[in-house]
Amino acid sequence: MSTIDKETLEYFRSNLERDVRETVEKKLFRTWTALAAAFLTGVGLVGAPWLITYLDRQIASAVQQHVATAVKEPTERAKKQAEEAESVARSSLSELQVRRKVLDEGLEMMRRSSDEVAAEMAKLRRDLATGAKDVDDALKASRGRLSEIDDRAKQLSDRLRNAVPDADVVASLTTDMKALVTEVGRLGEELKQVADKAGSPMAPESTKVQQQQIASLERAAVQRSQQVEKASASLTIYIQFAGFDRDTIKGLSERLVQAGFNVPGEERLTSAGRLREIRCFYPADCEKAARMKEVIDDYLRTVDTGPPRPVTVKSLRDYTPKPRPGIVELWIGL
Repeated sequence: MSTIDKETLEYFRSNLERDVRETVEKKLFRTWTALAAAFLTGVGLVGAPWLITYLDRQIASAVQQHVATAVKEPTERAKKQAEEAESVARSSLSELQVRRKVLDEGLEMMRRSSDEVAAEMAKLRRDLATGAKDVDDALKASRGRLSEIDDRAKQLSDRLRNAVPDADVVASLTTDMKALVTEVGRLGEELKQVADKAGSPMAPESTKVQQQQIASLERAAVQRSQQVEKASASLTIYIQFAGFDRDTIKGLSERLVQAGFNVPGEERLTSAGRLREIRCFYPADCEKAARMKEVIDDYLRTVDTGPPRPVTVKSLRDYTPKPRPGIVELWIGL
């Protein structure tokens, strides 16, 4: 609903009053003029001033009554509109005040929530900093243990390579190898727990590298453990050679080790010249030497320049003093 201010209302009333006055005056003037003419005809010129005064009062009175009647309804309507506009304005102001109060309360709630979130974020940062330090310390400790395990694995590998199949030596190697496998597995589990504690399903890059190293060590440890267990049931062969260069004999040793035999070392002896025989001292060892012969013959075919000369298995059951069971000798020359 539109609103009307006091100046507009006054202007409207003034114009309406003026228009009504002019209209009424014209009509009354004609009416009273006719009456005056008739009256003057009766009373003569002597009563003319009185008549004019009387007519003026009547005209003014009639104009005032007509104006009051004509202006009353628009004025009341305008007043009513003004009151309604004021009521609407007050209602709008009240609604604005209510909305402002709600907005202020919302802003205050947002400020409190922001403070709570900031405090929670600060606590989370502190927790993350503490967790990161714990993870870093655990990783440093794991790296140290990983280095120790790697050194132990190398030492055990050297012992395995140079071991003589003595029962005590084999048992010691087997125990150490099993302990190494267990230690590697335990370290892997600890690193997994560290990664889980860090709250990340994907481990950091350094942890991935360590896990790869651990997996490699674990595979190597298992293989070496298997080699130790196999060593207790396989032969150990001492090589005496002549005429061959040492690299060729080293290649033969590697081939025998790959086949599951133990080769503590090689010795150059002139007495091995022209010989190609495997000397065994126990029936069980002579049976195992047959497989050793196949490995040696296959290798010699790749290095011999002349006609093939296979090795033979020579049983020395009656030889004294005998070595321990599980030991044979290879005598080989050009």
